[in-house]
Amino acid sequence: ETLQTIVPYYTVHSPDQEGLDRCEAMLEPLQEEYGLKIHLWQEGVQVPSQDYLLTPEHSVEAYEKCLPMLEKAIRAYPADIYKKIGKKSANKKLTVALVREITGRNELGSPTREQGVYFIHDGSVYLILTVNEQIEATFYHQLFHAMDSYILVEAKTYDDWGLLNPEGFAYDNSYLLNETRDPQNYLEEETRAFIDLYSMSYPKEDRATIMEYAMQPGMEAYFTSSIMQKKLDTLCNGIRKAFRLKGEEGTLPWEQYLNA
Repeated sequence: ETLQTIVPYYTVHSPDQEGLDRCEAMLEPLQEEYGLKIHLWQEGVQVPSQDYLLTPEHSVEAYEKCLPMLEKAIRAYPADIYKKIGKKSANKKLTVALVREITGRNELGSPTREQGVYFIHDGSVYLILTVNEQIEATFYHQLFHAMDSYILVEAKTYDDWGLLNPEGFAYDNSYLLNETRDPQNYLEEETRAFIDLYSMSYPKEDRATIMEYAMQPGMEAYFTSSIMQKKLDTLCNGIRKAFRLKGEEGTLPWEQYLNA
């Protein structure tokens, strides 16, 4: 006769605490090496995100699948970047919170679902990421928001960013207006001036989306036009200048699509 094995059923109310502890232990060397704080499970939803409703992720399986992707993304940047952002943070660390779901509100107050969020609270810098297979891309995008804030203070490289756009173009400066925008021919390969429609909402989203794509393999097609080359070049210069990476030899990961 068959032996019935009883597999424990874990829920948000009775999670696999042992497994969660194991996941936390997996992250310890990473936090140590890069000077980061990474929170999961209940700690993940305790970050002070007044504008967002956060649902905790209790699934060890979800963490085990996504943590290697997150680790790869974190390791793609020099530790110095995290440490410099951390130094400007009131709590002295860039804090990353991992959650199951982020629910926010748009400009009209309608509920929205976010993949990731960057914000500053009481002078401390936070990234909140949803635990799913997009975590790597989400991390590249949200981390750049934190880098961007640092660069805008430390260097003047992005002061004339708007001049890199086609004549007559203006950002929506609104996520809502952006949803109904006509992208015209700004997304066609030869005349491409933006990665996607979302990039046309704000200059900061334009830059963060460039970083998100510049870090991933197989994205050459997005960077063939002269405008996209100029934007990528400006983005990269800003990072080297603000984070004092000017003397770094060779190509930094986000510089892979720059034409020499």
